[in-house]
Amino acid sequence: MKKLSLLLLSLLLLVLPLRAQPTIADVFGKMPLSLMPYLTLNNRLDLIDFVGANMEAKVTNLLGGQTRLKVLTADSLLLELSPKTTVVLRLLPVAEAVDSAHHVVCMVTTLQFSAGIYEQTARCFSLKWRELDDGELPADVAAILARYRRSTLLEWDDERLSKKPI
Repeated sequence: MKKLSLLLLSLLLLVLPLRAQPTIADVFGKMPLSLMPYLTLNNRLDLIDFVGANMEAKVTNLLGGQTRLKVLTADSLLLELSPKTTVVLRLLPVAEAVDSAHHVVCMVTTLQFSAGIYEQTARCFSLKWRELDDGELPADVAAILARYRRSTLLEWDDERLSKKPI
């Protein structure tokens, strides 16, 4: 009986650390419609399924345009919402739990206005899609987001405004 109890305890200790790790596909499938209103849940799930079937991951969005899932890995994806708009979602591990999970989702949206002129916005969310403010972000995630805080559009405007008239 002791041997059986010891064996069961050993198995339990081996299985406990094997929590299911979230994937970006799971997280993308649960994204609220309010964050990407022209891609329905079925559109998002179709894109993931097309990649899994080695097909071109392209759907017609609610605005009548084509949306493509260009890259899908376990922890990131690149979505081309339109020829001028891309979204990158990245699943980042964090040391301190945020909404009971040890991952956060970073979303970087890029709007291209013309060659070399674009604007990027970066936002972070818990796995429950609650937007995190700067005070809630772990230092390593805040450092990553700091790269996206300034856009080339703002830099371009600053440059134009600082030039003196002839």
